[in-house]
Amino acid sequence: MNRGIEQYEQSPPAYEAESTRPFLEADEQFVAGEDMYKETVANSTLEIRMQFVRKVYSILTVQILGTALVSALYMSTASIKTWVQNNHMVGTIVTYYDKSVALQALIITFGVFLALTLFTLQSKWDFSGMAPILFAGIWVLLIGGFLVPFSSGMELPLAAGGVVIFSGYIIFDTYLIFNRYSPEDYIMASTSLYLDMINLFLRILQILNGTSRD
Repeated sequence: MNRGIEQYEQSPPAYEAESTRPFLEADEQFVAGEDMYKETVANSTLEIRMQFVRKVYSILTVQILGTALVSALYMSTASIKTWVQNNHMVGTIVTYYDKSVALQALIITFGVFLALTLFTLQSKWDFSGMAPILFAGIWVLLIGGFLVPFSSGMELPLAAGGVVIFSGYIIFDTYLIFNRYSPEDYIMASTSLYLDMINLFLRILQILNGTSRD
């Protein structure tokens, strides 16, 4: 009886670390292979890239034209303009500015957007590291926005800072769209660029309006 107890008191043999290594290596290879075969715009064929570009910028054009037409309608008729300002709908902001100033801001915005897009596409730099800087800049604009009612002199500096920040976002988002996005992400891509352009336009509009008053 004691002899049997002695046999069971012996500890079982330890498994060697080598026994689990093949499974770990196989899992690592699977994950690496999954990343390797993830299709992005950058590693797609020329035909897919061109289709992606057409989709993104066609949707963006429709978004911009739609916004411009609605804003023009709001600004063209005095009764509509008054009703919009009282009901705070989309396009309300532009109704507070002169038509010529809004048109100048629109032309400048298109010019800046085109220049930044061409610069980003031909550049070999990695712009993905801009995210923390741009995020911090947004917080500066938000905090500064709360101080504007107490200091009228901060309006133009904040607008100029907004031009810099959202110009940076155009570069950043354009880089991500063509280097990190999937060809199926064309709606998200066009929406990102649309928001960048609208924010840039509003800051340029503020600057032009401020300088015209002076």
